[in-house]
Amino acid sequence: MIISVELISFLLNPLPPGAFLPFLPLDSLFSTQGIMVMLLAAYAVAMWMFLTSAPKVHTIMVSDLEEIG
Repeated sequence: MIISVELISFLLNPLPPGAFLPFLPLDSLFSTQGIMVMLLAAYAVAMWMFLTSAPKVHTIMVSDLEEIG
């Protein structure tokens, strides 16, 4: 009986997300500055993925063509 009451009280009051990751400061992560840093990091990752998947362009200078021909 005591176990069921403790289980019900645990289910009604679940642990906060910070209890599973105590080293992660969730209050500062979801602050305005934390959200801006996450957006900046997401933008950097998106730009890195875009630039690494872009087709490679090779340029040749006119002076290089004169040396070949």
